Amino acid sequence: MTSLTQLLGLSGADLPTVLAVTGADLSARVHAFGYQGLADADIVEFDGGRLALSGDEVLLVQVNAAYWFPEGLTNQDLVVAVGGPGQRLRGRGGKLAKLHVAAEHGVAWEEVQGEVRYLEFFPPSDVATYERTVYAEPPRFVE
Repeated sequence: MTSLTQLLGLSGADLPTVLAVTGADLSARVHAFGYQGLADADIVEFDGGRLALSGDEVLLVQVNAAYWFPEGLTNQDLVVAVGGPGQRLRGRGGKLAKLHVAAEHGVAWEEVQGEVRYLEFFPPSDVATYERTVYAEPPRFVE
């Protein structure tokens, strides 16, 4: 498990820093035509997450709860850490999933009823840029 402070340090981090924290191996790099809203990116899968790269530029780091989060990390912990709930968008994890985007901090997270499922880190920007470059609108969920 990694501390919340260490994880938040991935926001806008350069490639050597991201590799040092995640242990990702660039030999696993594959070209993808898209990952969510990111087009024409290279993807590197690592234990419990993935990187999206363009050359040596880190476009996105995604880490999953089970492998990376400090024990007991909640939605409220992230709200406090980034100073608010961020912009809410529909999440990909089902009808109740919410994606919180604190774009100015370079952080987004999906939660379902307070349980955080994954975190995304990217260069700080604004919500419109995140929606245009990273976010992919999920399909409508029917239950």
